[in-house]
Amino acid sequence: MSSSHGPGCARRRSVAETAADARRESLESMTTAGSCTWTTGRLAARPPVPADALAVLALHSDPAAVAHNPGDRLSDLRQAEDLLQRWVRHWQEHHIGYWLLTGHDDEHVVGVCGVKRTTLLDRPVWNLLYRLEPSVRGRGLATEAATAAVTRARRHPSGLPVVARVRPANHASARVALAAGLQRSPWLDTAGEDGPDDLYLVPPGREPSAPSSGGGDRPTS
Repeated sequence: MSSSHGPGCARRRSVAETAADARRESLESMTTAGSCTWTTGRLAARPPVPADALAVLALHSDPAAVAHNPGDRLSDLRQAEDLLQRWVRHWQEHHIGYWLLTGHDDEHVVGVCGVKRTTLLDRPVWNLLYRLEPSVRGRGLATEAATAAVTRARRHPSGLPVVARVRPANHASARVALAAGLQRSPWLDTAGEDGPDDLYLVPPGREPSAPSSGGGDRPTS
C-alpha cells in the first residue's frame, strides 16, 4: 500500500495520539505499592495524568454530577489542570490516589474513584470518592469501582482506615458506601465543605466482598 506522505515526511500526529502518549509515559513513570491499574467486570481504572484535564473538566462541570457536592464543581480548564496536578502529586507521594474510570475497550472517561489521604478527628485516613457521569448511573458501576478502590486502600502499607463522607440527602451514595464494605459510623459525623456529612468507615480487618456486575444502585458522589 502506498503512503500519501513523501519520503522524509512524517505524518502529523493528532491531538488524541499525543495525549495518549503523554498518558502512557506518565503511567510508566509511576511506581505504586500495588498495581496502579486494574479492571473489574466492566471497568478499567488508571491513575490520572495532566493530559486528562478536558475529561476531568467535563465530569466536574456537569451540575448533575456534583449536585450533592457543589464545592467540587469546575468552571474552566485551568481549574481542572490545577486539580489534576494535586491528584498526580498525591500519587507520587502516597503511591495511591484517584483512578479515572473507562470501559475495557473505550478511553472515554466515565468517572473517577479512589482515595485521598486526609485527617479526621486529627487522625490520618483514606477518604473514599466515587463520582460517575450521570449517563452511566444506575448500573452498579459505582459499587464496582468503590469496592475495588477500598480493597486496594486496605492493602496499602500505611494501614490507614478508609472512610466515606456522604451528604445526608445522598441516599444513592450511602448505598454504594455500604455495598463497598463500609459501615455507618455516626460518632464520626462532621461538617464538610458543602454542609454536614454522614461518615462511613471500613471496620478494622474487614475486606469488602466482590460486587455483582448487575445493576441495583444509582451511584453518585
